[in-house]
Amino acid sequence: MTIEALIDQLSNLGQTRPIVVTVEVPDAKKLPIVDSLESIIAAMVNDPDYAWGWHCNIAMAAHDSGAGPHDACNRGAALFLNLLSDGRVDTTTHPAYAQTQDSKSQDGQEAKSSGSYPENAGSSPAPATTQKPVATITLT
Repeated sequence: MTIEALIDQLSNLGQTRPIVVTVEVPDAKKLPIVDSLESIIAAMVNDPDYAWGWHCNIAMAAHDSGAGPHDACNRGAALFLNLLSDGRVDTTTHPAYAQTQDSKSQDGQEAKSSGSYPENAGSSPAPATTQKPVATITLT
């Protein structure tokens, strides 16, 4: 029943007092997605290399979409994971992080991969998946 219908029904009964509607909002910390995310964050806290894997994927997705150079995208990835985990994940302490901030150590990768986002990126199906398979393997 909508609130409007409830108000109409109560008005028809002669109710003229203010109507108080109580809505129960679920605790966000009890939602299944939060449990899943907490599991991932706990795994990152316990395994810095796992956290680094997430960091690298986030940074490269940002870089490949044209968000900026490697160093800026890596700072963004570190910030994102830190905010997501309420400060529990800090990938700037990973041994490989310092190298991401040295633009000379990128070995020309910036020039090869930066630029505008490809027109067909995100198309469905992705262009690479429309080719016929080279071989088919059947497991029994």
